[in-house]
Formats: sequence, structure tokens, C-alpha cells
Amino acid sequence: MKKLLLILLCLPLVYSCRDKDKIKKEKISIKLENTLTIKYSDIINDFKIKIIWTPRSENYGYIGSARIALTNTKTNRTSYIINNFCSIENEIIKKIKVKKKGEYLSLEKDYNFKIDYDSNNSSFYFQDINFDNKKEILIKEAGVGQRGVNAIKVYEYSFGMYSDYADFWDKINYKPFNSLDDMSNIDLENKKIEIYGSNGVCAGTYDEYIYNNRWIYSKRIIEKEIDFECYNYIYRVVDSDIAPYVSYNYELISIEKQ
Repeated sequence: MKKLLLILLCLPLVYSCRDKDKIKKEKISIKLENTLTIKYSDIINDFKIKIIWTPRSENYGYIGSARIALTNTKTNRTSYIINNFCSIENEIIKKIKVKKKGEYLSLEKDYNFKIDYDSNNSSFYFQDINFDNKKEILIKEAGVGQRGVNAIKVYEYSFGMYSDYADFWDKINYKPFNSLDDMSNIDLENKKIEIYGSNGVCAGTYDEYIYNNRWIYSKRIIEKEIDFECYNYIYRVVDSDIAPYVSYNYELISIEKQ
């Protein structure tokens, strides 16, 4: 009985040691992931911006988790956005060396670059997309939109209430801003956003949102195939305010052959 009791008392120590060994190995494997840091030379929309990026996959090019640090040049306070599907400018990709390829990429070393900002090639850009007279930041999430295109997430900037509160970025989580991707049409000149839903040949949807002192969900088009011909069923949206969200009703106004 005493021997059995002694064995039972020793077992937790054995498993505890094994757990510690396992944790050590996991920490070592994490340290092998080298990072790439990009500092943008420009002041962009009153922010100094730095991206710290860890490569993860190459299904749609080099993609990885990134922490975007934005320092407000007027207040000198830094806020952060995490993009788990961040792609990096091609001019940077050409300069890095990959030591190991696969699901997780391993860079040869830690890299630091300072580059000029170009909104056409970057994973983010600023735009007053909701007409509140402040520019939001639009973050591209590479390869996670429909058909493998970039999803676009919209964040608006908020100041911390007091000096010891951090500034922060709120993701806009209502339509049309939470449905944007590279297939969307953002027409700020005409104050209109069109969201396209790709469901196959002659099976897509178009949702139109217009701004007139407030955003309104105005029209829906549904593509349908009838006798091997493609038609657009055009609906007017009833109860069309987008915030607060309501259950929408649709009224068919016309059918047009494509």
C-alpha cells in the first residue's frame, strides 16, 4: 500500500517535467520565426506607420500576421491594428530570403526596411468612406474574400478619453462596410457602394447602397437563368436604413435580359 501511494505521489512530478519540456520545445519553435519590420518614410494621414510582419503562407503570395503600429504625430500616441492576412509590397518581397517554405515560412534573418508609401501597392489606405469628414483606414486581408480576392476591413479612429487611455481603432461592423472586397465598387464621387456576391454564372447578386445624409440600402439585383438565358431581377429595398439593422423587404420593379 505504501509503495502504491509513493508511485501515485511521483506521477504528477513526471508529467510536470514532460509538460515543461513540451513548452520549452514550443517556445524554441516560435523563436525560429523571424520577423520583417517596415517603417514608412512618409507621414500618412497624420500618422507615422510601422508594420511588424511574420510570414505564414504563400498560397496567394507571401501572407502573414502583422501588427500595424500607428503613431499620431499630433498627440504622439500609438494605436494598433492586427491584420492576420497581411501581404507585403512586392519591392520588399524581392529583398527577403526565405530559409524554409511550407505552411509556415522561415526568413533567413530579421529584416528592417524603410520605404516610401504607395497606396496602390500597400496593404492599407485611408479614405473617408462614410462621409463623417474623417478618414477611415481600409485594411486589405489578402486572399480571404470571395473567389480568393482581398477582403477589405474598415476601421475608424477614436481618441482615448484621458491622457492615460490608449487611442484605438474600431472596426465598422455594419453593411455595406463589413462586406467589402476587391469585387466591390466604391464610388465616393457619386456616394455609392455596390457589393457583388459571386455565386457562379448567372447566379450573382448586386446590392447597392447610396448616401444621402445617411447610408441607405437602395437596390438589389439577382441574376437568374431561365431557359439558358440570363436575366436580372431588379428589386427596390423596403425598410432600407442600414443602422439599426432591420429585416429587409424587397419589391420587384423590373426584369431585364442581360
